[in-house]
Amino acid sequence: MINSSVIFERGLPHFPESERVLIAQLMTGRTPAAELFAEVSPHHFHLLVNQTIAIICRQLDREGMDPDRITVAQALMAEDQLESVGGLSRLADYDNIPRPAKWQQHAEMVRNAFLVREMIVKLQSLTVEAIESDGRHVEGLVEKLAKGAQYFSEALAESKQERKMHSIQEYISEAGGLEKFMHPRRIKPVVPWPFFAKNGELDGFREGEVIVIAARPGEGKTALMVRIMEECIRENVGFGVYSLEMAAAQITERLVSCMSQIDIARLREHNAPDAKMPLFDSEEIRRRQTTFAVSNSPFYITDEPNRTVASIRSMARPLVKSGKIGAIFIDYLQLMKGSGQYEARHEQVAEISRDLKNLAMELKIPVIVAAQLKRESFGRRPRIDDIRESSAIEQDADTILLIHPKSSEVEPDSLRYPAEIIVGKRRNGRRDVKFEVEFKNFCTRFDQEARTDQ
Repeated sequence: MINSSVIFERGLPHFPESERVLIAQLMTGRTPAAELFAEVSPHHFHLLVNQTIAIICRQLDREGMDPDRITVAQALMAEDQLESVGGLSRLADYDNIPRPAKWQQHAEMVRNAFLVREMIVKLQSLTVEAIESDGRHVEGLVEKLAKGAQYFSEALAESKQERKMHSIQEYISEAGGLEKFMHPRRIKPVVPWPFFAKNGELDGFREGEVIVIAARPGEGKTALMVRIMEECIRENVGFGVYSLEMAAAQITERLVSCMSQIDIARLREHNAPDAKMPLFDSEEIRRRQTTFAVSNSPFYITDEPNRTVASIRSMARPLVKSGKIGAIFIDYLQLMKGSGQYEARHEQVAEISRDLKNLAMELKIPVIVAAQLKRESFGRRPRIDDIRESSAIEQDADTILLIHPKSSEVEPDSLRYPAEIIVGKRRNGRRDVKFEVEFKNFCTRFDQEARTDQ
């Protein structure tokens, strides 16, 4: 429990010297007001004197005037606040504060202290609410605590973001030259696409992209994700899987079946003494090779339900930072949970969709997410607007892949049937391209046939 007496004795965390340094930077003209206020805001200051002067400095800057000892004093007199900040002598003191090597470090200290003060107030409020609840409403309290943690985590991440624009020359240099900057497709994708594609078509997925794989229930969205995971394993690309529909063991089993091309039912019973159809020697060799490849791959998975984007971010960030994974798979979008309370489900999905795009951009990895199509699309080729709660998904996704099975063209008990994978949206390439594939029902695997344009 937070001891309020500690706060009264020590006071809330703040850095008075850093606050004075920043005010001095403004009033002596060492740092332009616009530049300084891009790093710190007046409300970040804890001492009322410094906060009042900072507000006046920002007002003067917005009016096109330089904040200095004279203009600030005049503005304070007009507001009848000059004496409350210590008078002219206090303003003159700022001229004697030494110029720091890096004033930005002082700005960061002031911002972080403000964040800690907010955190203390929030925790005090939650503590009081928890005591008054008498041990009831635990889920609501935990949810509020989780939302608070997410808010402060995002606020801290935002406070550390670079606050300046870059020249085009810096971006070109970072990309390795003008050609690579103008044509990022020439850079090898992070996640390879398993099917052959001509120049200008789909060849893989790059950092910062959100890729949506959409299909009707039971028509291959997870199977296509697993097929892409196989390519990641072959190329030694680490990936994280957030399965909200299947258990981790089921996803792994499907991955082994897909890679080895062994009937998934026979794979399940291969060790059983009464197996009706034991594996052939060649199949057993493939099974062992595939199992070894999967178990030794940089493959991370969780199957806990009700995941929010915030919880996925918290798990993925350390793995990405340490270089263990370069992509995220989520199965599937409509089972995810939003962080807020919404009257309509489409509003919640819109928040999830935006957060997924922010996640991809923040971690600089591709995020591949499955989504369901409406059942009304059955019997025809799917469209983007067939995705459930689709408006925000259409906007935020970089690539949308629609699966169109053609199972009606073969016998009902056929082990394989033709299908189309339609590129419904491609922000950085051609759309309205389709891949003619074959779906092997016995091992839930897509393989390529001849490819044709629409």
